[in-house]
Amino acid sequence: MEEFNNAVVLTNRLLKPNELFEVHIDKQVEKWAGSLEIGVTTHSPEDLELPSTMTNITTGTWMMSGGGVVNNGVTTIEDYGHSLEELKVLLP
Repeated sequence: MEEFNNAVVLTNRLLKPNELFEVHIDKQVEKWAGSLEIGVTTHSPEDLELPSTMTNITTGTWMMSGGGVVNNGVTTIEDYGHSLEELKVLLP
């Protein structure tokens, strides 16, 4: 809780073609500014040296960061839909 950029999560298997995935937020720490980065990569977890932020991966990666779309570390679309900075925990 004293540092940020400490939570890169990868699946335990490959995604199937056209498979959707869902991210569920159980808890938020209000202490930090910024947003989640959610995306996909072609890199195997065994071969990937985990960076402090996934936007530092410059190959095989697509993601959303804030409100933009990032491909291989470069923002390709700004203001794409709702910003991930606005996500909140859903109460039961």
